[in-house]
Amino acid sequence: MVAFPSFISLRFESKGDPVGYLMVQTEDIETAKSVARRWALQHQRFEFDAVVEHQGVMDAPREHVEGFDGYRVWELPF
Repeated sequence: MVAFPSFISLRFESKGDPVGYLMVQTEDIETAKSVARRWALQHQRFEFDAVVEHQGVMDAPREHVEGFDGYRVWELPF
């Protein structure tokens, strides 16, 4: 059996409302949040004031994964 890497599922919030989702390949929540903040600021797809854990550690997606700052990330459809 092939083990797939784990990703942490995160949610971007603006005034407590969800505005976007991203998964980051790491098992450290603080690293994932830091990468997500940098990713969102660079891509400027939405305004946000917080990055919070969404669904925790999950299996890696198999498609639409991109590289960012040395991490693999996957934007979830909103």
